[in-house]
Amino acid sequence: ESKWEEALGTMVGEAEALPGAEDVVDWLKRQDVVMAIATSSNAAAVAKKRVPHGYIFDRMKTVVTGDQVKNGKPAPDIFLLAAEKIGLDPAECVVVEDSPAGVQAAV
Repeated sequence: ESKWEEALGTMVGEAEALPGAEDVVDWLKRQDVVMAIATSSNAAAVAKKRVPHGYIFDRMKTVVTGDQVKNGKPAPDIFLLAAEKIGLDPAECVVVEDSPAGVQAAV
């Protein structure tokens, strides 16, 4: 494990979900909304993020990571793959994003 991966594991292990995130995910799940995570992070980083945030990850139908697509954000590839994996037309999807590149990818 590299020093970067070790540091990431420590930081992620201490990171808390944003206030209200679990409540929103729970509400959406109760409404039978199909959810996915489409993250630019690679699979190894996502595995570390799952540990403290398993509650949220467990409610997703799929998780798509940056190493699963050829073109990263702002290209739409990751969202198109997530839509395909959950069986929806991308036009039927809503994206919640925290970066300008992600917003551009969603449009």
